[in-house]
Amino acid sequence: MLNWIQELETLQPELEKDKVISLSDQRIRALQRLCRLPLYQVAMVALYCAMRKSGKTVRSLEFLDAARKALPGKPVVRGFEALITSNWMRVYSDGAFSNDEIVRLTRPVEQALQSSDFELLPPAKDDDPHWHLRRLYARASQLRRGQRNARDWSFYCEDFVRHMSAAQRCLLRDAAWSVGDRDLVFYAATTMLMEGGELDLRALLQIFGEDPVHRAILRSELVHPDHPLLRDKWWSMEESYRGDRMVKLSDRLMKLFLPELKLAQAPKIHSALNTITCDTIEPVQLIYDEALQKQLHTITQLCQPRVFESYMQSYAQSAMRGLVVQLHGAPGTGKTEFCYQLARQTGRNLLVLDVSQARDKYYGETEKIITGIFNEYRKQVQLGDAFPILLFNEGDSIFQRRVSNDRESSQTENIIQTILLNELERFQGILMVTTNTPQHFDKAFERRFQFRLKFAAPSEQARVQLLRNALPEAKLPMLQRIASECQFTAAELQNAMRKLQIEMLCGNTIQDRADAVWVMLKGEKRTVQPIGFKF
Repeated sequence: MLNWIQELETLQPELEKDKVISLSDQRIRALQRLCRLPLYQVAMVALYCAMRKSGKTVRSLEFLDAARKALPGKPVVRGFEALITSNWMRVYSDGAFSNDEIVRLTRPVEQALQSSDFELLPPAKDDDPHWHLRRLYARASQLRRGQRNARDWSFYCEDFVRHMSAAQRCLLRDAAWSVGDRDLVFYAATTMLMEGGELDLRALLQIFGEDPVHRAILRSELVHPDHPLLRDKWWSMEESYRGDRMVKLSDRLMKLFLPELKLAQAPKIHSALNTITCDTIEPVQLIYDEALQKQLHTITQLCQPRVFESYMQSYAQSAMRGLVVQLHGAPGTGKTEFCYQLARQTGRNLLVLDVSQARDKYYGETEKIITGIFNEYRKQVQLGDAFPILLFNEGDSIFQRRVSNDRESSQTENIIQTILLNELERFQGILMVTTNTPQHFDKAFERRFQFRLKFAAPSEQARVQLLRNALPEAKLPMLQRIASECQFTAAELQNAMRKLQIEMLCGNTIQDRADAVWVMLKGEKRTVQPIGFKF
């Protein structure tokens, strides 16, 4: 097993004498059989290995100058671009104000050359889904070195857009960037995705600013909060410890270039929101009265992906294109559980408001949080394929009636209600609000709810069905007797079944579960006898 890295380092003494690399050299020919690259590109790989002997850092301009001397008449710049595009080489910026770069072999290539293992080498163009992104990055490297100009870069960006998928082009069209903003974003995204880390704003200004005056104007535009890239949160800027402005990509901008990227979401994407993915929700059979069941079925069908897409398109010219539903009724009647099951059945994630995090004691902060919740929802819509469901559980703590007095707290509450009214007026998505006290809602919210569904206590027939699901072994007359004598909700029955399970886990014998549940629901107190005695 030949270590090609060590073998090619032996070329260094010959190169120091300004000798030309012979493409007929047996070593170069043997390496080509392993690499399956054009011969002059194989020679460039050999040249790099010779130049990096003893851990020396190889810089791009130095490498290209040496390649021109060692391979006269060969298109070394094009070959360098091809090696970067095919993932053989990688370059890294050598500073914000430097047009030079550090050149390295990629890790798979290092390992393949050290072990002469063809299977470790990068895939061919047809098998590489990111080939066009790497080619754009290779041309961004040329732009950074000054071997291409801004006009060339704009042409390369247009070429990259032509190779985007339909979903990528749709997201790009929705962004509505100017050509100049697009060129800036494409350069920043490709270099940051390929090199990692952040990008110094000065590096962008150095490349896209024609002179000091133009760079100063461009900087003032990019750092202004109303600039589309900052305002719409495509990227953000943070100050480093030296006070320099550093550009950071947003998740949805990364997804524009890597649509298959699986972004790891934290449990809370916003301080006041909990994310529940649809595949983690356990299926639960929900039982409601016939009239309510019919309305809930309508909402479930409407939230199916294809139906909801048609619904959104039919209201394309309307500011409020989404579905906003109020679910009200007594506690334990299944309002929240319906929202969970709706998310599971329609394949949508659930964003649940954490009321404890939605309010802040400092003046003006609660308003920012409420606005941030809706901004975060819009961001999640752009990141995912399906509209998530935004759930305001116990919404009466947020949706309140406006009051007319001069107290500072009342003024704050009125501002919150105004923000909510404005957000609902232009809401695009699926919003569920549950409450036990709908009478506390401001009247202005009523017309903003397409559905206002009342979850009444289960009827006797529904109670029998709930008992049958919980106690399948019990006989129907016994279930009917319990249902006729006890008023209970699904949540209260669930609590009774949980208590029954605890008794059994603690070693108590329960010979008739239906009788035990009946006692618990009626609220009667009976002493559970030790094992061996009937309950």
